[in-house]
Amino acid sequence: PRIAEESDMSSKLEVLWSPNRGEHFATYTSEVKLYCYTRLQEEQREDLGTADLQLSAGSEFYGRFIAGSNDVHCMPQYQCVAWQTNAARQHFFAVGQSSGKVVLTNLGLDDPSLSNHYLAPKSGRPCTCLAWNSNENNLVAVGLEKARNDSSLIVWDITRASSEHVAEKTNRFWFGPDIVTAGEESAKQFEVGHTEQTSSLAWFPNQPCCLLAGMGSRFLRIFDIREQSVTTQPQPREVANHKAIFGICVDPSSPHRVATYADGGTVYMWDTRQFVKPVYSFSRNGSIARLSWLNTRPGCLSVLTSEPPYLHLVDVPSYTQPTNTQADVGELYEHLTQHMSDRCPYIISKSAPHARLTGVSWHRQLDNLALVVNSEGVVRDLRASDKMPLSWGARSNSFVYGSSSGLFDVSLTDKVEADVSTLMKRRLSKGYGFDVSENIDIVADDPVLFEVWSWLKLYKEMVSRSPDKTHPGVLGTLQQKCPETEEFGSRCVQTGASGKEVPPFPTYTSPERQQALLLCGWSFGSSMHTLEDFLKREELKEDFERAAAIAVFQGQVRRSIASLKDGASVAMQQKDFTKASLFNLIALALSGYAASEACLWHETCSGIKANIKSPYLRAAFNFLCSNGESFSDVLNEDEISFQDRVALACTYLTDSQLMSYVSQLSKMLIESGRITGLFLTGLTEDGISLLSNYVDNTGDVQTACLVVGQVMQFACKYQCVKSWFQG
Repeated sequence: PRIAEESDMSSKLEVLWSPNRGEHFATYTSEVKLYCYTRLQEEQREDLGTADLQLSAGSEFYGRFIAGSNDVHCMPQYQCVAWQTNAARQHFFAVGQSSGKVVLTNLGLDDPSLSNHYLAPKSGRPCTCLAWNSNENNLVAVGLEKARNDSSLIVWDITRASSEHVAEKTNRFWFGPDIVTAGEESAKQFEVGHTEQTSSLAWFPNQPCCLLAGMGSRFLRIFDIREQSVTTQPQPREVANHKAIFGICVDPSSPHRVATYADGGTVYMWDTRQFVKPVYSFSRNGSIARLSWLNTRPGCLSVLTSEPPYLHLVDVPSYTQPTNTQADVGELYEHLTQHMSDRCPYIISKSAPHARLTGVSWHRQLDNLALVVNSEGVVRDLRASDKMPLSWGARSNSFVYGSSSGLFDVSLTDKVEADVSTLMKRRLSKGYGFDVSENIDIVADDPVLFEVWSWLKLYKEMVSRSPDKTHPGVLGTLQQKCPETEEFGSRCVQTGASGKEVPPFPTYTSPERQQALLLCGWSFGSSMHTLEDFLKREELKEDFERAAAIAVFQGQVRRSIASLKDGASVAMQQKDFTKASLFNLIALALSGYAASEACLWHETCSGIKANIKSPYLRAAFNFLCSNGESFSDVLNEDEISFQDRVALACTYLTDSQLMSYVSQLSKMLIESGRITGLFLTGLTEDGISLLSNYVDNTGDVQTACLVVGQVMQFACKYQCVKSWFQG
């Protein structure tokens, strides 16, 4: 399949949708080719015909070749093509050439009438523009460069030419003056514009005999072709003196509204009812290359520019007829400024980032469908997103939107219930606020927020006992003693000194580590709580796996076995026999552990731990199998809470190992916006950064505000915090 035209012609490739049949389109460079817009079947992707046109790699459609005109050849930079609107002759084209000739060619295989007939001016010079009359489809208007003794705007009647102007001038690159027959002169319906060029033109759809032309260097003229004079040049109905003479296009939904552009990047809007000066203008990056109104969207103007993003869809609002009063003109300008909107539907291809968009043609019937061409000659189909007005229902569980297809009501009951805004509203109705203890009960069904508010309760208790009423979190606590050397003088305690059963792993202690353990919720050995109290609390919540694992981490294997047996009994009462059997099996395996016979136990249990689904029980086995040399399998266990992992690190890692682990974990939690990492950062600058990323990820600005509200005097200096409260 052919993705691009020949390299020397690719930059001049143009594309047109058919005005007669919605599935047909044409491309042209030095010749015109007709295609059918066809859905591409999967089995066809590697088997397209050589004449077919592939519409970029990811398109679901392709151009199936129908016919081509090999008889119409011209230098592409001087060629323009117009497709006749005619239900009876659906594939009829007028091709303006560098010689000034207009070649009539019919690609309809069943109707070759008028094909290869010519319309030629007296003086040879390039054709600049063409326009068929959509009402009187026998009329075609032709714009030409200036000539001293010939008109630059000619309206031809092809029915008169067809009977007498047979193609005897066969030279394809004919330039000079030629002998003009009486038949050719009779085919001229209207002509005007001596000694000046016609740069662009368009017919008015509601006035079949009127057309608008950009002529000379700064004139827009409206002509009625019925006012042709034999002796003098026809006079225009309306004239505007302005430099914006290029790209004339008439809005089909409001024929009094016209868009043009001048050299540069400014588009001008005109109202033919007050055709004195533009009613509005706007600019875009780069030079304007093409303007066109969308038939399927009233008031939507397509603007093609030479700079990214290349394609703009500008929605021009409707307005009442302006007057010449200064107040009315100013009011209209303000109305258009406030209500005009712009969309950029074209996405620059990553495979060809430097390829400019050079051509666009919008479908006449299908909404928002266009064919576009880039500077490398690649054609692709483009579907622009529709601009839709929305209105939410009173309960925020449904909305109504409108489009060109009608009005639609969408129910979002299921999705809205899970939306963060609904969750925030529900929590607020329950009293979610600055009371930490009350918040713990409100978010009990959310394990993440439950952990956050439980830690904040502990945090506030510790802050209340702190002399300076602040606390930096685990990372700041460990860095307080000696932040640069990563050594803070921890004391190594060998097993046995603390009365532990097993394992024989050395532990480390220091005041900083004890504070960090408190922040992690491991306050064992302090006057506040004991290990037994902690384990019973976990068992009361039926979290027997965590209780058993933490007992192992504390060297209390017998207590771990007791937790597992209690868990098996509860599982039996709940008729969960699988879990009960698992707990009994793990308890049996742990009962065989002995430090003096560790090698035999390791060999027996090394194959078991990989098959254990519970992350806490798997971590307990990894801990016992580590021999105190490396705890990475436990510390990198993703399904264990961050607090338990950091607490284990504070107990068994050396100072340098601990600081390295905690620093890396803090960085990861801040970047990912994991709000449970607040115990590491504390409500510090790092904590604010973590909360900012959390809000970006979840949208839960409510929780972020309530958390920083606990230290508002410190947090209010950050701009993101101010935006949370103001938003």
